[in-house]
Amino acid sequence: MKGYRFYAEYKDAKNKREGEPAPDNVVAVFLDDNNRPIGFFRNSEYLYECEFSLFSHANSVVCSGSVHNEYLRDQCKRVSEAKAREIHPQLFAVLDHYAGINGN
Repeated sequence: MKGYRFYAEYKDAKNKREGEPAPDNVVAVFLDDNNRPIGFFRNSEYLYECEFSLFSHANSVVCSGSVHNEYLRDQCKRVSEAKAREIHPQLFAVLDHYAGINGN
């Protein structure tokens, strides 16, 4: 799926390092036409625009928002689209819907 970079969310940094338990949800960071994350500056920090879980339980409903690079680095791990689809089907219900609306 073009236009996104996927990150599996872990409960905390220790779980991320150990890879256990399995991640619960996925963050989908929006990318521009040059494959760079889309975002904005707030208080001299860059935040990425994304779709992510609204709640902390597995396969949560999805909302739009922004995420800090430190959160992605500390509590997330980049994953393939196939793995992201497996982890967080609700996210892809939303992204596939967007793709249908935009004709992608």
